[in-house]
Amino acid sequence: MHSSTEHFAGDVADTDSTRTRTALPSSSRRQDGHPHARRRAIAGRSVLPAAAMLGVALMAPTTGARAEAVVITQSGFTFTPQQATVAPGQTVFWIHSDGVHTVTSGSGCAQSGLFNAPLSAANPSVEFIVPLDATGEIPYFCMPHCGFGMTGTLIVVPRTPPCPGDLDDSGDVGFNDLLTMLSSWGPCAGCPADLDGSDAVDFADVLALLSIWGPCRR
Repeated sequence: MHSSTEHFAGDVADTDSTRTRTALPSSSRRQDGHPHARRRAIAGRSVLPAAAMLGVALMAPTTGARAEAVVITQSGFTFTPQQATVAPGQTVFWIHSDGVHTVTSGSGCAQSGLFNAPLSAANPSVEFIVPLDATGEIPYFCMPHCGFGMTGTLIVVPRTPPCPGDLDDSGDVGFNDLLTMLSSWGPCAGCPADLDGSDAVDFADVLALLSIWGPCRR
């Protein structure tokens, strides 16, 4: 049992060295053929306790759907809630309670590559931003305890902006919304940036965005 634990710790360190950084980094990666899926993870050594970090995050000045973070707690070999409903662009927090675990995307105990971070006393909180082009379900598991049924699922539902084109929930259509649209360029069935419902973000959507530029029309 001792040698197995040492082998797992080494695997996590090797895997996470290229995927996680301290101080809430952000990055982009490819998921299911769609570019620029976004993820963030708190990893490595934590400066603040988990509760304090979570409080700071929830008090940040945000608006709309992104202000409502989804919190999942770990206790024993369980993620609670095991199934959580999320929206594209929404933030998910996993909070450590005991033991040494990971939060790893994938099903059947096989990694999908979307996210992978340790969840332990040394790293008591993991943060993930649901990609803007995410649809369906995002399964995840704990690497050392997947065989014990320590799994969970994020169920992605479409996010309805305050008005068409207001992709950052700021109350107006502007440059940030244009950048978000460009980051979702290409096939993107059901994503908020697909303003004309063509299942793709293209030049027609840019023209639609420019036509409603400015404060949201309620």
